[in-house]
Amino acid sequence: MHEMSLMSGMFEIAADALNGLPVKKVNTITLSVGVLSNALPDALEYAFYALAENTIFECAKLIIIKAGFTVKCYECGSEFSAYEFPIICPTCLKASYAIVGGDEVYIESIDYEEEKCQE
Repeated sequence: MHEMSLMSGMFEIAADALNGLPVKKVNTITLSVGVLSNALPDALEYAFYALAENTIFECAKLIIIKAGFTVKCYECGSEFSAYEFPIICPTCLKASYAIVGGDEVYIESIDYEEEKCQE
């Protein structure tokens, strides 16, 4: 299950991003998951909650956004997003293309509460 490894990396990235900030509690982490990433949302969710135990992310909610893939048309050079096959360029209506993105998994946002300053 490569989702456990992916999520472990996501936690490292999130922890680094929050390092030095006055974080009291993480509310949500939003992941963008490309449809060509082969990452299963249910497995990512399982890994998230398993790895979150006893960390600052323990009470956080995971939001997964399914992202399409990016296609570049060989005929007219247009780039556009697609979610399924067959793929037809919306500009020139040709089916001559290269898939140039869509296998990414990344943190889109982290929502957290700040600790109150003590005076």
